[in-house]
Amino acid sequence: MQRNKFWLIVIILYGFQAYCYRNVIHTIDGIAYLDMAYQFGKGHYLELINSCWCPLYPLILGLVFKIFNVGVFDVGLVLKVINFLIIIILFGAYQKLIDTILAVNKEPANDHFNGNNNLLPLAVLLFILINYPLSGVNFDTPDNLMFIFLVFIINLLYKIKNGKTDSKTFILTGRLILYFQHLRIKLLLNMTI
Repeated sequence: MQRNKFWLIVIILYGFQAYCYRNVIHTIDGIAYLDMAYQFGKGHYLELINSCWCPLYPLILGLVFKIFNVGVFDVGLVLKVINFLIIIILFGAYQKLIDTILAVNKEPANDHFNGNNNLLPLAVLLFILINYPLSGVNFDTPDNLMFIFLVFIINLLYKIKNGKTDSKTFILTGRLILYFQHLRIKLLLNMTI
């Protein structure tokens, strides 16, 4: 029951933030990502790869713009909805990490949801205090998207460190690390060309 309250708080808080900033492109980076997404939608796929900007965020934006045929006046709203969904996924990944930490430390499965453990409320408060003002829905950057991968990798590494793994965990961790290495090599090659 306590978990549902936290989800409701996060959804209302970030939903309100998305609504308040629905017509605002907050940063110059946001305009650059929108331009890359627009170019991707026109079929200029190589515009996503450069030495400065993360390609995943404009790829997602471009796909959504193309699939839903987003007009010029709706771009800000759609951008905030995508940022909102990314934050909700990040919050889910963050809660999964907290669950893993509690499980590895042999806390009873439901104690932290019934109020016997203060870790979850503090973790949710920490998530909101750090994320809301620094990289909330109003900032049009891929930071929260990268945080999802970071939290996911920390979760996997924590499981590996504490011996709570199976072969799927090792394969998934290896794939994620290879993916990030591949992106890094692509960016380094692009910088030298």
